[in-house]
Amino acid sequence: MFAGHIRLRILTALIGVTALVAARVPTIQADGRAHVQPPARLPLRFGLWEGEEVPVPPDVRRALPSASILSYRYRSPLGEADVLILSGADATALHDPHDCLVGDGWEFITDGTQSVDAGGDRITVGDVAMARQGLHARMWYWYQVGDSVYASTLRARLALFQARLLHGARPRAEFVRLIVGGETESARTRRMLADLTQAVRSASRGAPCGRAPSTEHRGRARSAQHRAPRA
Repeated sequence: MFAGHIRLRILTALIGVTALVAARVPTIQADGRAHVQPPARLPLRFGLWEGEEVPVPPDVRRALPSASILSYRYRSPLGEADVLILSGADATALHDPHDCLVGDGWEFITDGTQSVDAGGDRITVGDVAMARQGLHARMWYWYQVGDSVYASTLRARLALFQARLLHGARPRAEFVRLIVGGETESARTRRMLADLTQAVRSASRGAPCGRAPSTEHRGRARSAQHRAPRA
């Protein structure tokens, strides 16, 4: 009888803890209704860059129902680049870019991280060189949860979970992906990625965009190998 009472108390305590955790865990159903500031729109012209917003396909919006999505294509004398920004209050916004790229047939040549100058601060970004049917591209990506920046999908999701579980907070979660086509190890590619990183970070802080891209290749004709893949 005594042992039965102990088990009942333990079971009641576990149910209570589970209910508390479930109430605070980020979910699509609960957080899809949260009022979260959408991502800052990027300028369509800065330095040598000219861009345009790209419509988001309906199937992508259906796959990410609770996320705000912005997609851009930028052009400069150096080449072309794609920028994708997801923002929301749940883990849906913290998208793993490897998933959709593998589904589109991309193979990863290198997959690591890099510390970069983001226009006033340094952040660590995911750094991926990839190839598909003779095409090459390089991708930088990162996540922001509240004021913290992460290069790991798992670490970003854990940070969001921790904020909800320990503090009941709904920090803004954001995923940024930059893709440049062409020579994955060239100075041109790194310059383009660095310029776009500074522009995205400046826009998120409400500050003017960073310095213009290097002009070492000004006037160079655009070619197919410099176009960003439509991944």
